[in-house]
Amino acid sequence: MGGFWAELKRRNVVKVGIAYCAAGWLAIQVASVLFPMFGAPAWILKVVTTLVILGLPLALVFAWAFELTPQGLKRSEDVRPDVSTTRNTGRALNFLISRMCASEVWAAAESRLAGLRHEPRFRQLMERVGLPP
Repeated sequence: MGGFWAELKRRNVVKVGIAYCAAGWLAIQVASVLFPMFGAPAWILKVVTTLVILGLPLALVFAWAFELTPQGLKRSEDVRPDVSTTRNTGRALNFLISRMCASEVWAAAESRLAGLRHEPRFRQLMERVGLPP
């Protein structure tokens, strides 16, 4: 089992899965905000959510089977380990994952604090520390 997990990590399957989940969650959140604003029917959001869920296994299989090289996409078996760019791809995925997660945490905190701005206790606290409410 340890060898299988190491191979998943080497091929960046784990990172692709995490990035896909973060991007999928973000897409669903954006759709849930924008679709009602444009008067889209409620079933459209269910379709988007279903497509995001069904796309996860496809993304994982794609990440297992292919590797991104300077020459384009190649099957993982066709890429020699000394020429492999999985390390660089992994760094790019780390950057993408960290930025998406940070923006999602910021958006969640912002939505939670938006309701607090109108409460008297929040205004008093902000005035006490010298910030505008």
